[in-house]
Parts: sequence; structure tokens; C-alpha cells
Amino acid sequence: MASFKSSREYSVNSADFEKSSVVITEKEYNLKFLICISWTVTISSFVMGIYYLGYEIGVLNISELHIMHYYDWKGENKSRYITLANVLLCFGGTIGAYASGRISNWLGRRKTLIRTNLLYYAAIGISIIPYDAFFFVGRAVIGICVGIFSVIPPIFISEVAPKEIKGFLGTFIQIGISLGILFTFLLSFIAERYLENYRLIVLLFTVPVSVTLLQMYLFYTKYDLDTPIWLLGSDRVTETEMILKKIYKPWSWQGRYSAMEPDKVIKDMKKSNPVLSLPGRPQNLITLSIILSIIQQASGVNAIIFYSKEMLKKSQTFQTEAATFTVIIGILNFIMVIPTMFLIEKIGRKKLLLQGLAGMCFSYALFGLLSSLWFESKNEKEMVLFAGLLSAIAFYETSLGPVFWVYITEILTKMWVGPAITVHWIMAMIVTGTFEILCNGDMNVDIVYYFSVCGLCCLIGFIFVYKLAIESVCPYGLSHITLSTPL
Repeated sequence: MASFKSSREYSVNSADFEKSSVVITEKEYNLKFLICISWTVTISSFVMGIYYLGYEIGVLNISELHIMHYYDWKGENKSRYITLANVLLCFGGTIGAYASGRISNWLGRRKTLIRTNLLYYAAIGISIIPYDAFFFVGRAVIGICVGIFSVIPPIFISEVAPKEIKGFLGTFIQIGISLGILFTFLLSFIAERYLENYRLIVLLFTVPVSVTLLQMYLFYTKYDLDTPIWLLGSDRVTETEMILKKIYKPWSWQGRYSAMEPDKVIKDMKKSNPVLSLPGRPQNLITLSIILSIIQQASGVNAIIFYSKEMLKKSQTFQTEAATFTVIIGILNFIMVIPTMFLIEKIGRKKLLLQGLAGMCFSYALFGLLSSLWFESKNEKEMVLFAGLLSAIAFYETSLGPVFWVYITEILTKMWVGPAITVHWIMAMIVTGTFEILCNGDMNVDIVYYFSVCGLCCLIGFIFVYKLAIESVCPYGLSHITLSTPL
């Protein structure tokens, strides 16, 4: 294994990962700066959480009556409008995700987020006009913005973070998304009881605009440089050195600059090859990235978030306190991400993915399918099913949820991260558009079968991860290694 040495030396003396011993005399990076810039970028993920699983789906989920009244949706068409609104967001997300790689390679990561924010403000102005056509057009444009927000922050953090803490900082993406969901559910829970329709709509659009304005301010005042990888790939050597001096300690930045291999960086940015220089067959890593994008949606967790309130209010057990239990889902969804911040570097990406997929399979099988066979009382069935859904969320947020955003930026070139996440958005569109049609939003036997299929998808994902996945970065981030033999 290669060793990296700077003026404060540390060494790696190992033939393989299991036996490696690492001696580090002092952290070479400025952790405070890295955390601050990562949280600044994560604001986009927070907005993504607000729109993707929050205001635009979660508010339609928790406060749909307010939305329907504001836009005057009546009769049988109102459920179709809800589904159309959800699908349009995902459709826009597909376009935004696919185009984001080329746009950010042209403009830079930082400027791409800034200009996407400006487009987002225009879309907000269109959406708030109380006419159906404006709302749906605005939603599609917001979807494009959210699609870009789903791609650029993981790339940005991956290119800024030292290898030693790449996983730790990368989990901020999922924390931002989950925090956006939780914030939305809490706000909607309060708004449903105390705010009038017009005030609610204004509040729904004001909060995400405010946080993106904060991001714009920080980008122009505190973090006015792009990522070192993009700057170096654009042959902007002086600016590359400036940002490296902020990221690393004075005695280490030059060594890190030398280790970046400028020729290789330029090649990875401009070449069409989708896979980075990692062990294993490239086609297996491409297949794995697509499978992970599919399974992240087919696992069923996002369907739970999409339609939690609708499922619960149609149940016999939870209907009177459906909004409260939906908030409980949001709280669990956020809390379970936090341990992953500290586990991802110690346990590794592959092991976390395997335990999460296995746990979701177990949850769906034991609490979902078996509840329809072993319990006579409908209340008992619904309580067991609800417990199973909470268990699936917990396993998802400690594995597939946060690890996905870290892993694909470590195995794919940055140009191809967008197309991989595009598959994620296509699956989101399918899940959003078909769940209510197939299950009618009710906690009945159809939902048990639906989530049994999700459990089967998790099992398929488990097999692919076991066979194809590699540990993209070792726990100390010093080199790329293989922990399995690809097919």
C-alpha cells in the first residue's frame, strides 16, 4: 500500500487492509473549515429534502387540504393533481440530475449552485401564483433545481474532503435531506392547526428561499473559491493552492497538492470513462451504481415518507393521530442518520450497505408479510406493520440512505455521478406515480404485498452489493483497496 508523507510524517506499513497500521502525528486538515463549508453546501440538500420528501410531497402529504383549498382542487381530480404534482417534481429532477455534471464541469461546482438558486427563485415566483398551470410549470422547474441539488453537493464535498474523513463529511448530505423532511413535517403539523391557507403557502416558500439566500451570502463572503479538484482540472493553479491552504495545515498542503496528480485530475474531468481508477472490473462498478440508484427507491422507504399520512389516516388504529405519527416517522428518519457519521469510516461502505439491506429484508418479511398471516385483529396487524415500517426506515438511514451519496462519488468520475442519480430520480417518479394506484394509500393487504416486493428488491440489492462492491476508500483514506473479488 502506498504511503503519503508530509513534513509531519505518518506511515502505513501493511500488505493488506486487515493488517494495516497507521501512525498519524497530527491532523493535517482544518476540520472546522471543512465542517463549515460542508454544511454550507448541505443547505442545498436541506432544500432537496424540503421539496423532494418535504414541502412539495410532505406538505401535500401532511397539509394536502390546505394546498387543495389554495389552488381550488375539487372533486375526483384532486388526487390526480396530487399525483401529477409529485411526478412532475421527479421528472424535473431527472432532467436536472442528468444535466448537472456537464453544467458543473463548465461553470464549476460553486457557481452551479449559485445559478441554480437563482433559477429556483424564479420557479418559486411562478408556483405561488394560484392557478393550476403556473403551479405545475413551477413544480417542474423546481424539480430541475432539486435534481441539480441532488448531484452537486455530494460532488462538492467529495472533492473538498480529505480521504481520511470523506465518509464522515459525505453523510452530511443525508443529514441535510432528513433534516429538511423533519423540519417540513413539524412545520406542517403546526401549520395545519394554526395557519390559514394563504399564510401556509407563503411560509412553505419563504423558508427554503431564506436558507438558500444564506448559502449565497456564505458563498460570496466566506467561501469564494471552488473545489480544488475542479480548479486544478480547469488549470487554475493559483486558486487551487489558495483553497488547499484553507483546507490543510501550512505544513501539509504542498504534499497534498503533489498527491493530487494534476494530469490524472484533468483526464478524469474531461474523459468520458465513467469509472475511477479502482480495483475490479469497471463494468461491475457501473452496474453497481445503477443497482444502488434503483434499490434506494425500490426499497420502499421513500414510499413510506411520500404517503405516510395518507396511509395512517385511512387505518383503523392511527387515523385520529395520523399527523402525530407522521412526525414520529420524520424524527426517526433524522435521528438514525447520525450514527452513520461515525460508523462509515470504521465499518466501511460495503458492510454498512450489507447490514442495512439485510435489515430491511428482515423488517419487511417479519413485520409485513407475517402480520397478514398471524394476527386476527386489524389493529394488531396495523401496529405490527407500522413497527415494521419504522424498522425499515431505521436500517435505511444507517446504510443505504447516507452511504449512497458517499459511495457513488468514490467509484464514478464526476461527469457520471449525474447520470447515476438520474436513475434514482426515474425510480422516484415510478414509485411516486404507482404507489397510490397499487395500494390506494391504505394499510391493508395490498400494502403488505407491496412492501414484500420491496423486501425482495432489498434482497436482490444485497446480492449485488456482496458480489460487486468494493471498499472504495480504506478507513484512514490512504489508498484504494479491494475487499472482494468482483465477478
